[in-house]
Amino acid sequence: MGILKKPYQPEYFNFDESLLAQLAHGYGIAQSLRLCPILLDGDYCTLVDVRSATSKKMILEADGRWLFLKQVPWYCDDETVEFALAWQNALSAASFRVPGILRTAESAQVLRSGGARLILFEYVQGSRYQARPEEYRAAAATLATLHSLPGPDEGPRSDAFQDAVEHARLARKSFPDASALVEVMDEVEEVLRSWEMQAAQLGWEELPRRAVHGDYSPWNLVFSEMGEVTAVLDFDNAHLGPVIRDVMEAVLTFSCVHYARDSTTFAADIPDPLPRVRAQEMLASYESVRSLSTRERECAAFAAGAVALEIACLGLIRGDYEPGSAGRLLAWAKGIQEDVQHLFSRTAGSTR
Repeated sequence: MGILKKPYQPEYFNFDESLLAQLAHGYGIAQSLRLCPILLDGDYCTLVDVRSATSKKMILEADGRWLFLKQVPWYCDDETVEFALAWQNALSAASFRVPGILRTAESAQVLRSGGARLILFEYVQGSRYQARPEEYRAAAATLATLHSLPGPDEGPRSDAFQDAVEHARLARKSFPDASALVEVMDEVEEVLRSWEMQAAQLGWEELPRRAVHGDYSPWNLVFSEMGEVTAVLDFDNAHLGPVIRDVMEAVLTFSCVHYARDSTTFAADIPDPLPRVRAQEMLASYESVRSLSTRERECAAFAAGAVALEIACLGLIRGDYEPGSAGRLLAWAKGIQEDVQHLFSRTAGSTR
């Protein structure tokens, strides 16, 4: 799956009411159907269509039940969509906590409306992430369960290092006049190639390629009042790759990255250094379900560094981070790589 710049869409948000008739016809919904733009979550009241800039989203009420409508993002080709849907169906059949996918009257899982691809899901009740220990521990254990269940053997492949390189190149193109940022992106590529070589020497290419989520972050999980995971969402970035990438992304997004309120946008401040205690707790929770192999542990620090740089470049591309912060973001990613290296070297004796 290539890293593509978001196309200009002057009316990107706000599903219009003409869509209701298409949905009612496409899904055979005979009775009332209405759009609900407000998401109520405890004390939070969020406009759903501004929560994410990746794709249109909306809550629906249809025939007395709640549904969740999502537009497939622009960067997902049909192979990626088919892979993600096939995996979610397999997970649902295995009683894993993913929303059910509704089929159209013609048994399709994707409804095409003009140039848009729409998917209708069952709505899952729950709350957003509140950074409680029971939540991030449950998130890690749920990820391990996800990695333990069978998934598709064929599908799009992706590599953490190449993904980060492509994000760096797109960040450079996004700010061609920012000479300081361009210089930092050159260094980013050099660092990534160095990490890639070191990971290769440790057996990165020999790690099994299996279905991974690709965007395992607080925004893509729903929690119960007790802190349990009630659903894993958003498989748009699912692909075949080493699972250690998913693990490291979970640790960073649940521990280091700050988000702007009510959106998946990163807050402008630089992410935090790795909090060792939380990282250790998440890894322990993960390994209570699925043990990491020796090779996965040896490659973990380089995967973490690549994920950190991908996050940094994504924030620059979207305008979440100022171009002038590129140097500090690179320093943060280098620190993450060193911290994870140290973390796993201290726990090497606990490998099972």
